[in-house]
This record gives sequence, structure tokens and C-alpha cells, in this order.
Amino acid sequence: MIRAWLQRDRPFSQVPRWILVAALATLCAQLIWHGVRAPPQALVSELPEAPEPVFVRLASLEEPVAAAKVALLWLQAFDDPPGETLAFKDLDYERLEAWLRLIMELDPRAHAPLLAAAKVYTSTPDREQVMRMMALVHEQFLAAPNARWRWLAHVALLARYRLEDAQLALRFARDISSHAAADTVPFWARDLTVLLLEDLCELEAARVMVGGLLASKTLSDPGELAFLQRKLEALNAAEGCPPRVEGEFPSLSPSVFGPSS
Repeated sequence: MIRAWLQRDRPFSQVPRWILVAALATLCAQLIWHGVRAPPQALVSELPEAPEPVFVRLASLEEPVAAAKVALLWLQAFDDPPGETLAFKDLDYERLEAWLRLIMELDPRAHAPLLAAAKVYTSTPDREQVMRMMALVHEQFLAAPNARWRWLAHVALLARYRLEDAQLALRFARDISSHAAADTVPFWARDLTVLLLEDLCELEAARVMVGGLLASKTLSDPGELAFLQRKLEALNAAEGCPPRVEGEFPSLSPSVFGPSS
């Protein structure tokens, strides 16, 4: 059957010349058109206002978690349209914050919105925009501190080493110590205030805090107790602060900020 089909095909030499000329002319026209036309331009539209959660729930047929995931994917793709990348500073951060709030209201257990707020959208060079994202993370931490402590710890370090706002960093760290008390919160996070005080060369304040924690008899984790005891000995032996390289972070595990499963 295949042989019969091949035998029915005419040889190339029998194709009419006008068809060959037309095909060649079409190819040349395509090449010329692609060569002279302007490069494609992405049309970056303004970030729309976030809808009311009740409307999203109705539209998603009462599947808020699925709606939250779709909304976050859309939001993260908004600043990267085809053919162009929209700088974070060009985003409307007031509307961006409203979208992140909407997503967290739809799925309160999600870590991705806070990860985006703490790590992605703080990449803007605009200090006011960074502060807006930090305030959002802080507010959401207070709503569920034992689940969201890692993101406040991250912005505390950003406040200290990027914004160089020591008081804001200490405020965030102290809130972790005060509110995140679950056994699942690692002791380094609860003791981040001590690390920051030491880094700021506030050695006496660090000694008082560590001594108070050890004397309170409220700690039961052997690892934390041993860490604080070693830290107190080091603070008592310290006579001054070594110079710190600008931008240097405390030696924390690079995986401590990752979302839990």
C-alpha cells in the first residue's frame, strides 16, 4: 500500500514552475517581514485591586485553598510579562499588600505568601516598600506566631543588615521571644535578641538577658540551656567587640527560613 502511494507521487521536477516561484516569494516575504518589524513589546498593565474574599470564595465554588494558590501564581507572574520584566519598584505595593492579605485569608496555613512578602517583594530598592512588606509579615506573625516565626526572623535580619535599623530588628526579635513559645520553634529563633544584642556590641544588655533567661527556670530544652550557658561565658569573657564586616550575617543555618511541610 505504501509503495502504491509513493508511486502515485509526482517527481519534484514535474512541479509547475509557478508553484515553486510562489513558494520562494512567500519565504522571502516572511524573512523580510520578520527583519523589519519592531520587536514585540509587552503591555504592562497596572496591578488591579484585590477582590473581596467573599467573591473569590463564591467564584471558586467554596474552594478557597485552590483559589489562593491560583491567585498567588497569577500575582507572581504579573511582574514578569512575556518579553519584559517589571521592576518591583514599579508595582503598586498598596495593592500588592491587599492581594497578599487576600491570599492569606483564603489559606491561613499557607507559607508561600509570607515567603513572597519577606524574600521576594523586599528586593525592591524602595525603602518604604520594604517597610510595608516587613510590617505585613510582622502583623501576620502576631496572628499565628508559632507557625510564622521564620518569616519574622528573616525580616529582622533584613532590618538589621540591609536597612541598618537596629531598633526595628530588635523589636521583631523580641516579639519572637515573647510570642513564639511552641516546642517546634528552634531556640536560636527565640534567642535571636541575644545574637542581635551581641552583634550590636550591647554586651551588658545581652548578659542581662541571658542571665535572666537562665535564672527564670522556664527553659527545659537541654540544647538551649547549654547554648545560653556558653553564650553567657563568652559574653562575660568578652572585653570588646571585634570589627564586623559590613553586610555580614550571624552564622545561622541557610535552611532555617524554609517553609515547613
